[in-house]
Parts: sequence; structure tokens; C-alpha cells
Amino acid sequence: MRRRTASKILSALAAGALTATMLVIGTGSASAAPVKPPKNVQVTEVTPSTATVEWDPPSGHSGDWYRVMISRGWERDFAFVNGTSHTFENLYAGETYEVQVEVWFSAQWSDPVEFTTVDVLPPPTPANVTATTGPGTVTLEWDPSIRDGEEADYYFVRWTPDSGKVWVTGTSITREIPSGAELSVTVAAFDADFWRESEPSEPLEITVPPAEGWDELSAPTNLRLNTDGNVVESIEWDAAEGGADPVTYKINYHFGDQGPDQSAVIAEAGTATVIDASVIADLFVCEPNANPGQQWVIWVTAHSSGITSPPSNTELVCIS
Repeated sequence: MRRRTASKILSALAAGALTATMLVIGTGSASAAPVKPPKNVQVTEVTPSTATVEWDPPSGHSGDWYRVMISRGWERDFAFVNGTSHTFENLYAGETYEVQVEVWFSAQWSDPVEFTTVDVLPPPTPANVTATTGPGTVTLEWDPSIRDGEEADYYFVRWTPDSGKVWVTGTSITREIPSGAELSVTVAAFDADFWRESEPSEPLEITVPPAEGWDELSAPTNLRLNTDGNVVESIEWDAAEGGADPVTYKINYHFGDQGPDQSAVIAEAGTATVIDASVIADLFVCEPNANPGQQWVIWVTAHSSGITSPPSNTELVCIS
């Protein structure tokens, strides 16, 4: 009788302990449940440059902070929000974006929602582009680009062959251009609010007249090396003719085993017609069997008012 009673007591205790253990485990599982992503994420009030994201909080997380991510290709941006909506600004017109939302620090993102901002037409191409030239200068003028009663914010003036691009806030620009230069110019309008650029105007071909007193610039002549029999001490030449003061000179080179397209300016002589060779490098008279990789072909060009003369005769020098 006693044995049966003891057996029942032990069984009851064991069952109670198991129930308590299950309660503890069950309670722990409930507290460790992951935070769910926000619900019903949607994008509203889309304009060319803005979009509003709205969502419902997951159960039990009203009033929390949220992180909103917006992406376009590889670009990403984040907003930290104490609420259930956020408006992104400074978006690009006509571009496709994705947005996702999470309870801050939960790393449980909502599914991405894709949207495209409203597209905007670029401003009209500037018309009636004209050029007025003078010695060493060019003045461009054009009609304003108007769309919906608003003028474009900027104009892009592109110059060829130097491929320069100048931002202009009015409808004219004056630039100093080397006398005798030939160039092609286009003008495009730009809408800064929506990052839209018009088609460029038809290229305008321009030749800048020579400056006053300009004569055609000839090549320097009689390029020669002054040596001690081995070391090149100085490089000298006879002055070019023509041009307009000041006339400057540059020493050019290419390696003896390479073509002229490898040429580069390595020294400038100012208005003088002689230069200390050490300004360039330690130069030597080439031996008959000199390594081509140590040989430089050098020549001189004259420069005046942005014009480069034909090249002088060439000389061969060697470096150590």
C-alpha cells in the first residue's frame, strides 16, 4: 500500500516538473519570436522629384522607429522615421526606384516596392545662336529657352576642338580665343530642377581673326647642340619669324624607337633661344651604337597668341 502511494507521488511530481518545463520553454519561445516586417508598404504622391512612402506597423510595434531604404541601381539612401510615412525629395525625373522598410535594428525588411517618378520633357533647344568675332575674342548670343513660361536655369556652351564646356546663366558669353583658331560651338539648355538637358543647337563654325600686328608664325631654325664633346651643355636655335609678342619656345621630344605621336613638351625656354640642357635631363652625345631606348629625338616649336609654329629641324640626344 505504501509502495503504491509512493509511486503515485513520484509520478505526480514527475508530471508536474515536465509541465513546468514545457511552460518555461513555451514562454521563452514566445519572447524570442522575430519582429515581422512592416505591412502594406505603398508609394503615393509621386512627382518628378518626390515620392511618399507609407506603411502599416507590424503587430505590437506601433510608435517604433523605422528605417526606409530607397535605391536606384547601385545607389542607396536611408531615412530614419518615427512614424509610418516618409517623403523622399531630390529624385530624378523619369527614373525607377525601389523602397523597403524595416523596424529599426530588426533587419526584417519588407518586400521591395518599385515605382517610377513622373518624367519631364527637357527644355527647348536654344535657337538663333550667333557669333561676333574680334581679334582674339568670340561673343556668342542666342534666344532664351522657354518652357511653360519659365526660362532654363543654365546653358551649356561646348567648344570644339578643346571640348570645353562652360555653364552660362544668361544668353550670351564672351571668351578669349587664340587668334586664327578655328572652332565649332553648340549651345544646350539645362533644367536644374529636373536634371534635363536639351538637344544641342546646330554646330556653329567660327574662325577667330588674327590679333593686331599678327604675321604668320614660322618655324624656329638651325637647332643645334652645344657640347664639350660628350655632355650636352645647352640647346640653341634661331628665332622664329612672325607672330606677335611675346613669342615663347618649347622643347619637344620622342624616343628614337617610337613615332612622333609619343611626343611631349619637356621644357619651356620663355622668350630666349637657348636653354641649359640640364633643365631637361643629363643629356649626352649619342654614340653610333647607342641603345634606342636611351635616344631622344628633340625639336623646338614657337608659340604666340595660342598658335603653334611648325617644328624646327631635329637633333638626336642620349640619356644615361
